[in-house]
Amino acid sequence: MVTTEIMLKNLPTTKVNKDEWGINPDEILYASLLTKDKGKLDDRSVQNVARLMRNSIAHFGFSFDYNENKSIPINEISFELDEQSEFKVENLSFNSFKTFVLRVAKELL
Repeated sequence: MVTTEIMLKNLPTTKVNKDEWGINPDEILYASLLTKDKGKLDDRSVQNVARLMRNSIAHFGFSFDYNENKSIPINEISFELDEQSEFKVENLSFNSFKTFVLRVAKELL
């Protein structure tokens, strides 16, 4: 994902979409952005979703389907930042996640 928050400023502020970014905005239950003047807003922009995914991964706010006894590919991944109720995505297909991550990488290169 993105290593520093500074890199996030180079990402678009347009809403994520399935065709271009791999994620349908309706798959995101909530994606909050705290602003100084307007308080907490629902922001499903590429920039904010990448920021929240990065924070979820950095703070162990994610889970995925796995079996300890078998080596099988991951099918779904979920994200949740509970402390601030900022971000929640349940059962996102791993292919959608992969598409998003690769598209973010392409945008930043």
